Amino acid sequence: MWWLDPGKEVLNVLFNRILAPYVENLDMNQVNYGIAQGQLKLRNLRLKRGALDKFRLPVDVLEGYLGTFTLSLYWMNLGSRPVEILIEDVYLLVVPSSQADIDPEEEERRAQAAKQERLESADLLHMRGQAEVSSADTSPQSQGLWASLTAKIINNVQVTVKNIHIRYEDKLSVPGHPFAAGITLASFAIRSVNECWEPAFIESTAGAIHKLSSLLSLAIYFDTDSPSMANLPPSEAKRKFMDMISLNDLDSSHQFILSPVSGEGKIVVNHKVDDKTPQFDVHLNFEEIGVALDDNQYRDIISLVDMYHFYIRQHQYRKFQPSDEDWSRNRARARLRFAGSAILDTVHERHRKWTWAYFAERRDDRNKYVELFERKLTNTLRDNEVTIVAELERKLTYEDIRFYRSIARSHLRKDIAQRKKLEEERVQRQPTRTWTTWLWGSGDTEVPNGDTTFSGQMTEEQRRQLYDILDYDEKSAIAASFETPQDALKLRIAAGLRRGSFALKSHPRGVASDVISTVFESFCAEFVQRPDNFEASVSLGGLSVFDGTTKNTLHPQIVQVKNSVTKYTKPGKTAESDEPFFYLKFESNPLDERADTALTARMRHMEIIYHRGYVEAIAKFLRPPESQLESVEALLNAASRTLEGLRKETRAGLEYALQSHKTIDLQVDMNAPVIVIPEDVTSFNGGHLIIDAGHIAVESTLADKDAIRELQAKKNQQFSEADYARLESLMYDKVMLKLEAAQFIMGTDLQACRDALTSKSGNHLHLLERTNIDLQVQNSIVPSALNVARFKVSGKLPTLHVNLSDTKYKTLMRLIDVTIPRLGEDSEKKDKPSPPYVSTESAVLPLSAGLFSPTGPEYNVDDKKSETEHASANRDDIFFEANDGTSENPELAQHIFDFDFAVDDLRASISRSGPDGSEKLLGYVTLQRFRIGLVLLKYHLTVDINLRALKMNIVQANQDPIQLISSDGANGGGEKDLLSVSYLRVQRNSPEFSTVYDDIEQSIDVRLSTFIFNAAPEPVISLYDFLMTYVRSNGDIGDY
Repeated sequence: MWWLDPGKEVLNVLFNRILAPYVENLDMNQVNYGIAQGQLKLRNLRLKRGALDKFRLPVDVLEGYLGTFTLSLYWMNLGSRPVEILIEDVYLLVVPSSQADIDPEEEERRAQAAKQERLESADLLHMRGQAEVSSADTSPQSQGLWASLTAKIINNVQVTVKNIHIRYEDKLSVPGHPFAAGITLASFAIRSVNECWEPAFIESTAGAIHKLSSLLSLAIYFDTDSPSMANLPPSEAKRKFMDMISLNDLDSSHQFILSPVSGEGKIVVNHKVDDKTPQFDVHLNFEEIGVALDDNQYRDIISLVDMYHFYIRQHQYRKFQPSDEDWSRNRARARLRFAGSAILDTVHERHRKWTWAYFAERRDDRNKYVELFERKLTNTLRDNEVTIVAELERKLTYEDIRFYRSIARSHLRKDIAQRKKLEEERVQRQPTRTWTTWLWGSGDTEVPNGDTTFSGQMTEEQRRQLYDILDYDEKSAIAASFETPQDALKLRIAAGLRRGSFALKSHPRGVASDVISTVFESFCAEFVQRPDNFEASVSLGGLSVFDGTTKNTLHPQIVQVKNSVTKYTKPGKTAESDEPFFYLKFESNPLDERADTALTARMRHMEIIYHRGYVEAIAKFLRPPESQLESVEALLNAASRTLEGLRKETRAGLEYALQSHKTIDLQVDMNAPVIVIPEDVTSFNGGHLIIDAGHIAVESTLADKDAIRELQAKKNQQFSEADYARLESLMYDKVMLKLEAAQFIMGTDLQACRDALTSKSGNHLHLLERTNIDLQVQNSIVPSALNVARFKVSGKLPTLHVNLSDTKYKTLMRLIDVTIPRLGEDSEKKDKPSPPYVSTESAVLPLSAGLFSPTGPEYNVDDKKSETEHASANRDDIFFEANDGTSENPELAQHIFDFDFAVDDLRASISRSGPDGSEKLLGYVTLQRFRIGLVLLKYHLTVDINLRALKMNIVQANQDPIQLISSDGANGGGEKDLLSVSYLRVQRNSPEFSTVYDDIEQSIDVRLSTFIFNAAPEPVISLYDFLMTYVRSNGDIGDY
């Protein structure tokens, strides 16, 4: 077969570039011979000390071995025999980098090797995109050939990995408490199977391809106070490493952070796809995943972070550290010279970067490197220039090299004439396509001069042989590419987890106990991709949280799902039919085109028991020692910068979606959690407060697309009254939010409070009676229509009824006292003088950005996003340019934000509690038809508050209630508001500030109507006596 020699050369290149940099005793002659024979078996390979330098961590490989590597290739029968890869018995022992006896040359060599590896990785990621830019070969033939090649590789390759153990030992971070952390894997295998998932090799890829993967015992451990395994004989070290690979979480030799995980994956590759059969169908199943963290592990992890922070600070000055001879002569002088050298080097380097000589040097380096890299891309680099490129890459930083390479690629793209000329010359030299042009999709893919692997021509006979071995039909591929419907499934990934847990533990070496633990059941996730659409969904069958901080508690389970589903849902099934506890689905470009995106969420009832005990225990568990606060603060600062970047990106995306009118179909149906706050968790009696937020429903009503097009046709025209009346209701995307049956219950018996939640009749235990709230959010689909508000929020509360009594008030004050956590920091801080303020930005050296993000900003000329954002910003500036100051400008009158909220009936009643727990009504106050409105314009703000009527009734014994205070509209008569308040605030830069508002920045207009007072001695005295008696009785609970 003609591809044998190129295939062997490809494998030789892969081994030379991928395996050789990490292995010390790799015999390339043995590798070449094994590849040529089709049977390669390597044993006892030793890993290099700097094998992990690419991760830029302060660690070294003390010992590392690859026990067995086997590669079986049947060159003459690749279409009928699988390619088998076996990796067995791999273990690494990693330790912190030594800070003594530093070899500067070795450090520089490792740093340059790590930089070159990062550059190679970046170029590999860029290569496919560069090929697509430089070539128009995106034909159905190439796409179909890629699909056939992918299917053949998936069908042919079988991988088995056994006995992997990577261990990190540290005796420096926590003096006196050495610890070890590691990752173990018993086995991982990918096998070819038939339709019944039985081991078999399918010779042809014409039908569906089935692959079965199995994972056995993947675990992460963190052993505190652990003995070291360094300096052991190789045979004994290998035996101990293999013995420490756990098969279950019952192994007491480890403190697991991730308990051993086992699972299986099923992959199906289909050639014929439709709306039910995806091209790639992946199913992942896991039995159980358990994550735990104990207090000793947390202590050592924080110390490790502190040690890493110290390393970052020390690394930049390590080259100035005095030698042992200097230390022995005069330690004081050595310290002084070290400090002076470190400071002067920083100062001199900062000053040097602001000199003209440095600017000229950087200019020359950039121009030279860009020129040479352009030649490298076009394969015109001379031998002596290769050395110059290597010297420049040794001198320049990784960020500079990436930036300069992007400039070179940009120059090549812009020079269209030159690229066409080069392409014509290449076609003349190679009249037929090489065997790799179809692989990269380009005829001018960047290929090193020394790689003869990528040379040679592909004849028609060779092309036919290649198509036969890949089972590829060119005509069928072209026909299939044009017949693919929009609802065809390209990819479907379904994952299922039967049970998962997370726990915080204490006293791992003694009687271990859980501080708090969370258990969830039947977790399912699914991702589906179509040509122009994708959707993702997650579901959760059950959730439980257990409290281990309080002895004799009657509520060990602090979170429980009502009628939780315990039946396991297999991946791929529709989660909606199984009624999970929680379900979330996101769609991008739904197939029915109802919106640009769609979000659906559902949740069933859940009960939460709250008390401050577990809050204080978690805070105590997570509180680091004061000596390590600086490192923790640096870690949090690095994380917060990452989160801040994500927040800005999210906000920018939302703002762009609003400006470009991206519609969202939102459907939310959630039963809000019921929160129970007991006064004493060891008793069902005593004060209890139950907060039930009721049922929350959110539903979006999107504007008709025909109305959008009609409005766009009138974009630059003045709307008439008829147009406004006809189109106003269609000019908004609307979101309706309903909150139903929200209530607060307070009593002295938990069961009675729970019964009151579902009581149909009135109950004296209600602190807040059942209430409903309706909110409507409207977003204009045409923001340029100036006589229509851009964003409106309106709401209505039919009734709000609050019941107060002396017993409820006392109980509420006691509950507030027992629910506020006492974290124990205030009292400690009071005894210590507060340190002077120091800016954390200057005092705390931030952690290496590589821990969360790239080491520095990477400027890339290829990225055109900044130009688009700049143009968008310019358009915004033009749109919001200051007006000409005339009052006729309609932009001044456009409502940017409208808010309107109304309450029909607002009522508060007060009662006296009797000895038997009953309550006697004393009086109530009612506010009728309360409304607040807010209008925000470009230069001014208006707030209106209205109250139609007020009445205050006092109950009389055996008589009708007397109206102590009332108004004209209290009994339904009159249309005049009792109270009306109008507030106006105008910005001074408004063009109408002087002409319309008479230079008045703020104005308040208050209108008050008639009050009616009725007084009767007995009820007034009774209410007065109750209030005064209650105030005097509060002397013994003044602390509340």
